Amino acid sequence: MKKIVETFSELPIGEVPYDYSPIGEYHFIIPKGTGNWIEASKYHAWRRNQVANWNVVEEDNTKVMEQSSLTPECLAILITGDHSWQDYTLDVELRPISTLGMSGVIFRYNTSNSFYALYFEGNSVKLAVNNLGKWKTLGIKHFNVNYDRRYHFRVELDGSKILCYIDEALIFSIEDDTFYKGKVGLFANCPSRFYKVSVDIFKEEKLEEYISSDIPGLRLWRRVYFQNGKGAGRSIRFGDLNGDGRLEFILAQNIRRAMGDNFCTISYMCAYDLDGNILWEIGEPSSKNALVTNDLPFQVYDIDGDGNNEVVCIRNFEIQILDGKTGKIKEKFPAPRSKSTKRWASDFSEDIFYRIAGDSIMFCNVSGREEPRDILIKDRYHNAWVFNNKFDLLWEVSCNTGHYPCAYDVDGDGKDEILIGYTLFDDDGSKLWELPDLRDHADGIVIADIDLDGNLEVVIAGGDDGIMITDINGNILMKDNIGHAQTPSVAKFLPEIPGLQICTITFWKYPGTICIYDAKGNRLKTFEIYPIGSPLIPVNWKGDGQEYILFSGDVKYGGLFDGAGRRVLSFPDDGHPSLCCTALDLIGDARDEIVLWDTEKMYIYTQDTPFEGDKLYTPKRNPLYNESNYKGIISL
Repeated sequence: MKKIVETFSELPIGEVPYDYSPIGEYHFIIPKGTGNWIEASKYHAWRRNQVANWNVVEEDNTKVMEQSSLTPECLAILITGDHSWQDYTLDVELRPISTLGMSGVIFRYNTSNSFYALYFEGNSVKLAVNNLGKWKTLGIKHFNVNYDRRYHFRVELDGSKILCYIDEALIFSIEDDTFYKGKVGLFANCPSRFYKVSVDIFKEEKLEEYISSDIPGLRLWRRVYFQNGKGAGRSIRFGDLNGDGRLEFILAQNIRRAMGDNFCTISYMCAYDLDGNILWEIGEPSSKNALVTNDLPFQVYDIDGDGNNEVVCIRNFEIQILDGKTGKIKEKFPAPRSKSTKRWASDFSEDIFYRIAGDSIMFCNVSGREEPRDILIKDRYHNAWVFNNKFDLLWEVSCNTGHYPCAYDVDGDGKDEILIGYTLFDDDGSKLWELPDLRDHADGIVIADIDLDGNLEVVIAGGDDGIMITDINGNILMKDNIGHAQTPSVAKFLPEIPGLQICTITFWKYPGTICIYDAKGNRLKTFEIYPIGSPLIPVNWKGDGQEYILFSGDVKYGGLFDGAGRRVLSFPDDGHPSLCCTALDLIGDARDEIVLWDTEKMYIYTQDTPFEGDKLYTPKRNPLYNESNYKGIISL
């Protein structure tokens, strides 16, 4: 047996640091100064000028943990411990200091939305299990809560048997096998205080890591340093800018204005080669403008078909075509006139500025050419415009646009149909279908033959609408309300399962829940690495057909994971950045390199051994010219 005791004595008096903004959707940032505790829930309304939910306060010359806010829309959760804990005894002293909600303890925590809970609510004590937001009450008893005193909660776990005590009196004795292991935590949606926490652990599961002995290791291939504030967060584009046959990249910074990230403008762009040389730059760099909580409208593409890539961007209310080699403006056109479209009474208006600031750009082929030469431009949530490459307007639509559209020649006529949010449009802009009765918006879309039967399917991560699969006619085949679903990735994560697999992660309210589905939408695996909304990047690391999930570059929580949630490769503690990550083939051997960067530097890793085998797997991916923080990722 081992004993874990948490008294909060090592934490300073004051707030427990946490960021309630959308930064964690694309950037991996672990708050410092939280000790062994992790805040595992966030809600956009909690931004409140960054007033913390959790605070360390003094009571009777002792430090205690206080949940200081009223949060009825979402539980405030603080966790500690290890996913491997199975049978243990949890002891916690707590005191509700508000009559307006729930106060209690969490045990066998699997994800931020999957755990057991013992808690006070009103004049009752309850035992419940929460499985991806579906709460089931396992026991309830009347209890006259005295809000001026502490209570001792004790939970004893032995296999499926759960015993719950308050002040040594047995309250519940039940058997339930929903979860058999997990961390411990504190939770409340009203002001509450928590005192000493202790855990006596009798049984742990031995966690399996590095499961494949033949997986190549990491070799550092490049280091690039960004000087004088010329770096950026997750606003990056790769492409051959100078025509040398190799990939270069652009980093962009932005200014938030008017309504946070709804009307951002590009303030600075810097083009680098992979040796760290600056090719060109536009604007003035500033480290305070480096991170994003949205998309930025810039892409690398040969828009005029002359064999050389341009950079197409929206700046200063203009669509600008920049020479890829120099960054000089070749052509520019006025951005579309903004519209006042609203979907509901309290919705924000997109027409604060006379012309749109631009949210994202996608290249497509609605004209039936050999190569995509048409351009879709959208505002934040309401409108989209489609132009040809001479910037003649072809059509425009207003709808629930979501974040980033998806173009695909669905009917095989040589012209793309475009799924914009929940609405599919034909190549002429006429509406083909729209998904009904959904309340959020599309965070990411994939159109592909997921089950490899010759028919197309559509995968949509729809935020609070969950994860969905539809057929190509808009009939919903599967819908799983797992929480705020986003960034879907479709690839061969599990070689033994027919077809491709779907991977998604949650963010708002209860972040970090990763779900793996088969091609028919059956949920195969649910797990959490860290409660944050990191993009899940498929990585062709071995070259044998199986892809792994790149979660982050963090030494403790990052690495490559297989479709069962097991870490197969971790990163060395070599000073590399961990803010952002992606993977793509930079060397040219079809296997992916892993790119890690922050606002100061970039590390690029490749395999430490050559490919060995009969056939090197070369996946078909999203084109580099349609890059977005919200793209659904397909790897065929």
